[in-house]
Amino acid sequence: MNKVYFRVDSSKTIGLGHLMRCLTLAEEFKENDFEVVFISRSILDVGLSILEEKNIPLEKLPYNENFNVQANCSIYTEWLGASWETDAKETLGVIKSKDAFLVVDHYGIDERWEELIKPYVSKLIVIDDLKDRSHCCDLLVDQTYLRREAEYASLVPKDSKILTGTNYAILRPEFYKKRYLSFENKSISNGIKTILIYLGSGNQQEVLVGILFSILNIKWTSKIKIQVVGIVDAKRKKDFEELALKKMIHLEISDFHEHLVDLFLEADITFGAGGSSTWERCCLGLPTVLCQIADNQKYIVEELVNRGIVLKLDIKDDIDKGVRDIFSRLEKEKCLLRDLSQKSIQVVSGLGARLIYTEIMAQKDGSGDFVTLRLLDENDILMTWKWQCDSETRRFFFESKSPGMEEHRNWVLSSLSSMNRTLYMILKNNIPAGVLRVDLFERVRDAYVVSIYLNPKMVGVGVGSIAIEYVSNIYRDSLLYAEILKENFASLRAFEKAGFTKTEEQNLYKRSF
Repeated sequence: MNKVYFRVDSSKTIGLGHLMRCLTLAEEFKENDFEVVFISRSILDVGLSILEEKNIPLEKLPYNENFNVQANCSIYTEWLGASWETDAKETLGVIKSKDAFLVVDHYGIDERWEELIKPYVSKLIVIDDLKDRSHCCDLLVDQTYLRREAEYASLVPKDSKILTGTNYAILRPEFYKKRYLSFENKSISNGIKTILIYLGSGNQQEVLVGILFSILNIKWTSKIKIQVVGIVDAKRKKDFEELALKKMIHLEISDFHEHLVDLFLEADITFGAGGSSTWERCCLGLPTVLCQIADNQKYIVEELVNRGIVLKLDIKDDIDKGVRDIFSRLEKEKCLLRDLSQKSIQVVSGLGARLIYTEIMAQKDGSGDFVTLRLLDENDILMTWKWQCDSETRRFFFESKSPGMEEHRNWVLSSLSSMNRTLYMILKNNIPAGVLRVDLFERVRDAYVVSIYLNPKMVGVGVGSIAIEYVSNIYRDSLLYAEILKENFASLRAFEKAGFTKTEEQNLYKRSF
């Protein structure tokens, strides 16, 4: 059995986000028959419980209470709990096979650690979002909003693969599965009935308390419910519950909630930190008031606020005034909640873990070239239009007439912002080789229609069937269909190879599980 290790820590300082995204990626590996092992020096009790519940082994590195950070070191060096040399050697003591993969998600680790480890693993994958140090890895993932591959060009080896942007945000499968339900619910704004406050797993009690106190003291004209997930000491909790009872407000406070997705679905608006949960909220189209809890969240918060995707609460300013101003604005701008939902849900697809796995496990075509996928973008418009206008390619479209350039451009731009369509670029050794399109199939619940066309120069080289196989795995929880003209023998072979069979309906094929 293939094996993958994860080197990741969690603590009150580090938070739980790094561990949770590694767990999500680990589940994707397990779904594909990998053995998974976690390596940690520091881990929160809740993280330990989740690992035990999922039956994932944990190799615990020894804690050194005498470890002191040297002068001029990164502020994140202390998070490692040991010198980089010690940590690397102890990690190597756990890894038993050079055939194994290693995933690293730790701000305290850089290229020195990775150079020592890399010869002893099959693939080294780094998850980062700081862009502040060099790495020695086979694949780097940075899910930061608007991050560009070129920003890492000088920080990784030339042959490293770089995946950037929120399309690679590592979210648990339930967020993607409930994305459409959430969007439908939040598209119909009936005002604010449920408010969620969740600032992550770190110790943010003072900020949380300030927000909750302010909300409780607003004069609400209708019944509201407030759900709080975070640490609140016993005395404060009792005081809040008494105040809520007096004001006839339904208040629930819990230290931890295992199923955050259900809270996100119920909430009409949430106060949240600018960490990894940002992408979970965006995936569901949950209107958000962002709080910058840590310095490394500044970029994300500013970018999302400047683009009108979220609102912002400045926690260094007067929290009470800030909260009241936000709800006053929401009261005046009746469409604001709906607008925030529609903008935020376009930021992330929720398929990041599966796209990353697809890249890690890239297959080779008959000529030995790696075939991969990426999301299509605006820069591909002219090239894909030329492919569509190729006479040989066009004769296998259901619409035989080629679109004009402007028509094609408008269609692509509309598709890129659509909830119902995803466009993938097929790459052969990073050279554009074709387009794979996935549309929501309106006639069948939880189903998609897959279609494909290739760069005319790439026809017959085997990239199509591999790309279809990738998409079949990415959308493995859903029904997949394909509409293929009977004369399109190449497409028929490619889809049949990927497990599609003919239905009773003309030109319609269905994937067999």
